[in-house]
Amino acid sequence: MRSTLAHQPLPAEAIATRLKRTPRAGVQAVLKALEELGTVLPEDGAYRLQG
Repeated sequence: MRSTLAHQPLPAEAIATRLKRTPRAGVQAVLKALEELGTVLPEDGAYRLQG
C-alpha cells in the first residue's frame, strides 16, 4: 500500500486495480484502518500518505 501511494494520491478503486484486489470494499476497509492509524489521509476522493 505504501509504495502504491508513494508518488500520488489515488482513489480506492485505482488502488484496488494496482494491487489487483477485489472487492473494492476490502481495499476500502484497509484504507479506513490505515486512516484511523494516521498512516493515510483522505483528500478530494483519494488517499495520500501522511507526512
